[in-house]
Amino acid sequence: MLRYFVFVICLLIGFTTRANEINDWAVVYSQIKDNYLGEIKISTLATAALKGINEVDKYLHLADDDTRLTLYYKGKVVKVARKPQDWEDFVSWGNITASIIEAARNTSPVADEKSFQIDDALARSLVKVLDKDSKVFTGIDEANGISSRNHRTFADRLENDGTLYIKIIAFNKQTVAKLQQVIEDNSNASRLVLDLRDCSGGQASAAIQAADLFLSDGVI
Repeated sequence: MLRYFVFVICLLIGFTTRANEINDWAVVYSQIKDNYLGEIKISTLATAALKGINEVDKYLHLADDDTRLTLYYKGKVVKVARKPQDWEDFVSWGNITASIIEAARNTSPVADEKSFQIDDALARSLVKVLDKDSKVFTGIDEANGISSRNHRTFADRLENDGTLYIKIIAFNKQTVAKLQQVIEDNSNASRLVLDLRDCSGGQASAAIQAADLFLSDGVI
């Protein structure tokens, strides 16, 4: 009999539309509830996750009382979310999570700049209410033997105004395939922003292939 149960959450959540954000977090809560060995409440999971918003910006703080969650920025209320009557309603908790993330991004310039780190921060906070052996792996490339320094190297989202926003932290052998797939999946986007801030570099060949997707001629 195993002495410990190790629960691994592989959060590969990519920001696309707000509806997908809601669905993603709802699925996370539901999957943990259904598969975790011990008893755990979805309300506990969601509240624990959202407290991780402080990791993104120290001026963001989540207060929790019996009926609501309140997001503060520099001591001022920026969002109040009423808890659902059914505390096990994972869809409602997913909705609440997405709305608080959105409020944090709209209020805090730091949170908006670090938007691709928010899911990872919330995941790290969430596992604190599980057993001591539970861990979160946020780097998709770790499974392929590529060190990603505990964060995703590629992320994307489609903004409401039609802007396709892609962030690349490092170029590796998966980058071009991901880039092509995201562009194909969002062919209705009106513009593209390729964010290379904080990009550590990576494989030169991958960077050249990525540039080649956008250039019709000339030497790279």
